[in-house]
Amino acid sequence: MTTFSLTKVGRIGSATGPFYYPCVFDTSAITNWPWTLTLVSSPDHAGGGIYMYGSVGDPAVLGNWESYDVGLAAGRFDAFATKPAANPIYNDPDTGDSETPHIVKIGTDFYLTSHDDTGAADYQVTRLAIAEDAPLNFTRIATNSGKVLDLNAAPLTEYPWKSAHSGYFRWGLNPFSGVAYTYVGYGLFGGGDAPHYAIWGSNDAIAWTLISVLDGLIDPSLPTSPSPWVVKITEIDPQSITYAGGGEYVALCPCGNPAYSSDSRYSDLYEIYLGPDGYTLTREPRLVLSRGAASSYDEYEIGQPTTIEYSGTKLCFYQGADSSAGNSLMLATFTLDATVAKPDPILRRNHDKLVYDATGSAALPAWLEVEGNAPVPSATGLNFNTSTSGVKYASDLDPSVKTWIEMSMVFAYRDSAVGFIPRFQVGDTGPGTTANGFLAISYTNAGGTGLGYVELLGRSGAASTQTVISKYALKSDQKKRHHVGIEVDLSAKTANFLGNSNQPKTNLAFPGATIPNPYRPRISQGDATAGANFILEKITLRMTPDAAGIAPTVSSSVVASTTATLTLSEDCIGDGVGLVIKVGGTAIDGVWTRTALNDMVFTRDTGTFGESDVITLDVTDTDLRNEADLVAVQNVTGVDIQAGGSTLLSRGSVWMTTWSKRKR
Repeated sequence: MTTFSLTKVGRIGSATGPFYYPCVFDTSAITNWPWTLTLVSSPDHAGGGIYMYGSVGDPAVLGNWESYDVGLAAGRFDAFATKPAANPIYNDPDTGDSETPHIVKIGTDFYLTSHDDTGAADYQVTRLAIAEDAPLNFTRIATNSGKVLDLNAAPLTEYPWKSAHSGYFRWGLNPFSGVAYTYVGYGLFGGGDAPHYAIWGSNDAIAWTLISVLDGLIDPSLPTSPSPWVVKITEIDPQSITYAGGGEYVALCPCGNPAYSSDSRYSDLYEIYLGPDGYTLTREPRLVLSRGAASSYDEYEIGQPTTIEYSGTKLCFYQGADSSAGNSLMLATFTLDATVAKPDPILRRNHDKLVYDATGSAALPAWLEVEGNAPVPSATGLNFNTSTSGVKYASDLDPSVKTWIEMSMVFAYRDSAVGFIPRFQVGDTGPGTTANGFLAISYTNAGGTGLGYVELLGRSGAASTQTVISKYALKSDQKKRHHVGIEVDLSAKTANFLGNSNQPKTNLAFPGATIPNPYRPRISQGDATAGANFILEKITLRMTPDAAGIAPTVSSSVVASTTATLTLSEDCIGDGVGLVIKVGGTAIDGVWTRTALNDMVFTRDTGTFGESDVITLDVTDTDLRNEADLVAVQNVTGVDIQAGGSTLLSRGSVWMTTWSKRKR
């Protein structure tokens, strides 16, 4: 069983394409508008232009759909004195190359975002045009030539990307409790063979703020052919995002192989579960609609779903692709049942966490010490300015106790005009690539191409028993900011590369590596080129905990039949993941729901609570989501949250901190 249950209806053959990145919206209430539902789409890199289609009557009937050209010829738009002469109904006035449209109605206006090729090499921007009262006569906003997403504009120039692609943008009203904006959207952050993604927030749909750069979200439960599939977050349907309880949201989103240019693309439709931050996967993606059989219109791809409800029927339009790469507009109907059991959660390790913010700091924390030449402190961070500059953990670690290590440089960036190699090591000596140890990692400007590459090395003595090169996928230009790291499981001899979204990007085995005892995590400068350096802003270190996690205490509880409303100790803000509720020392099963700051409701599966029950909490071996690990809490209770007469969180407001959940 799945939350979304879809049934294919077929291909809308009465409306000829192009059908790339379709977006459907309700136009049944617009005066004199001839169509109940309207849909826009574009070509796929073939000339651009926003094409419009609509349904005369019931949109679930395939033959009721027609193009704007057909409707115009039939006189359906005669009531509109000013109108486009033909499809495409809009193209950017400067570039004539608008693609991947998305329309959201705000008030009585229709906001159309699309991307275009600016004419400069590898430079695409997302622009905004608005039509008043009816989605017919769009005018690009005057501000910044309509650009709302532009990677070549500050402050986005600080972030690394291979090519300045910011298109493929899909957005809508923000449903996420952990995102403090009215609107939320997803799009590309760089393109070509090294794409990244981004989640954005806005309060007016004009000024957009980068929330986080994301890597391709890889999950081991997804297919691996012809290459490991990813969650294609830029193709998520914002209209489908639904609260699933327990702080989780479920949405329709294709998963498929990363592909660009002439690569063959394969994708199926999944339902994905996201946390309150809008991008962290909380559960395994679950297949809801598969590609068709050979020679069918969707035998290669099910892409870019766009959903809407009309007259009680839920409709899902999507782009289908066949073996000739031809795109078709496909229709499926669906039902949504939020009571269906959720898929398996993505497990997380319990861990100890250490963070050092090096900006403006003159001294290392007690858990770090210098190795080799000391990095030079500055207002912007630690300057690793020689090939022997390094830091290491201040104590020896036993691999039988500290079996798992994750360390990352959060936004380390290059400050020189020559090469640089930030290097991570988990070993017994250092710094240096010839040092003894289990694993090292380097980020290089390979061959002067401007592409970063990841070098993972299993170590045995001074030799590498195995070397794996993986494309880092970010442009290593001067002054670009990076977020890079590694995760090592010493007991399994495996390693993961961590990118921008701090989620594993690879899962590599190094069977020949020697596990040192003792060992230490290390970070150093690995480039002997004169003038090479990098500035380190932050180090985050996670490792196997010294002891089991400490459960928060229950400050107070109110019981009513099968439910218990718990106020937890102030050091815990979570949704019950990693917690076990006990009554009189006996664990009971049930469902958690967070209702406010530190307040949680637990509904037990069987039995009832008694007024005299002693309720306590215990922990499992998964992460506790505590105050240091949460991005935001929004008060949706309708009342101010108070303690001791003081307001902790006003109704409707959002309390911000950071959140870094880890996928395993």
